[in-house]
Amino acid sequence: MAVGGAFYVKTRWMSMPGTLRADEREEILRHGKRVAMMAADIYEKLPFSLSNELGPLATVMDGAIYHDVGKARIPSAILNKAGYLTEEEWTLMRQHPILGMQDYLAASRDSGVDAVHRDRVAQLILRHHERKDGSGYYGFLEDDPGVWFIGMLDMYTAMREVRVYRQEPMSKESIVTQLAATYPEAFLRHLKPYLPS
Repeated sequence: MAVGGAFYVKTRWMSMPGTLRADEREEILRHGKRVAMMAADIYEKLPFSLSNELGPLATVMDGAIYHDVGKARIPSAILNKAGYLTEEEWTLMRQHPILGMQDYLAASRDSGVDAVHRDRVAQLILRHHERKDGSGYYGFLEDDPGVWFIGMLDMYTAMREVRVYRQEPMSKESIVTQLAATYPEAFLRHLKPYLPS
């Protein structure tokens, strides 16, 4: 994607209707950028056969940056709740990939973004909570290494961040246990250098 196209998409998304303040939207993009930077670093070290399955780096990075943009339409009281979410709140939270895909497509319209790139990024946003074992949001649809790659890095990054519901990053053991149960070993081995000591 051209730099101008990326700026256009971000600017349009920041001005779209939603429930979050500008600083909360910026935090969504900061998290996305952390995921994208790790994605780029790992992508460059992957064997060609695996990086080829993921698709172009620019597409992977945009999928990573924008994966959570749908959270801008989730009430702040749910996103920032310190305790457990109710089933009704979880139902709303699970809508963020669908909302994110819709918002990304709306924000990227007329931006000069290539249609193939735009459609693939939209799919990465929609499916980033799917898991290889069939769990996650929307269930297991088909093998998609790009979806798993972004999902794994999103999950890892979230576990290393302090969140309102968790005051300290998760331990290495907890991270490894959760990721190993969810993602293919082909990806996990490339994440090992990033694990906390």
